[in-house]
Amino acid sequence: MKKYIFVFVLTASVSTATWALGFGVQGSIVASDSMTSSLALAISPNRSMHMTLDWNIGDGQDHFNRVGLTFDWWLTDFANVRTMFYFFLGAGLYGSLIFEDDNFNFGSGLRVPFGLSAGFANDHVELYLQAVPTIGLIFKPTLKTDDFTMPVNLGVRFWI
Repeated sequence: MKKYIFVFVLTASVSTATWALGFGVQGSIVASDSMTSSLALAISPNRSMHMTLDWNIGDGQDHFNRVGLTFDWWLTDFANVRTMFYFFLGAGLYGSLIFEDDNFNFGSGLRVPFGLSAGFANDHVELYLQAVPTIGLIFKPTLKTDDFTMPVNLGVRFWI
């Protein structure tokens, strides 16, 4: 009997839109005083919360200088009933370690992701393009405001 209950609960969970797990990758171009790029691993525990672990390449794009975590919540998405596209708007947080010469800095701040998402293969594959205005603080070595940046991300997520 326990096996039947387990199979029923598992089948019901997989068939609902509230339970999903997404994995993917995204590339970014960061518009700021210097153009940098990044590559990120994207993990989503559901369709409205998205996290990334990203690493940036800087200073002529020949060495590694930043590791960051982002947490975004899509507050609303606007489905176009005639197409497979969704427009979304969200809010988020970031934290990053920035390595410069012989020291490092820690930064944190706010993000406002907005963009376009499209689902394929019965919504098991998602392509997205987003822009994310970002502002924050750097805490080490001294407290100061971080530069305003505008990362533009292109990514793909696979939902299971």
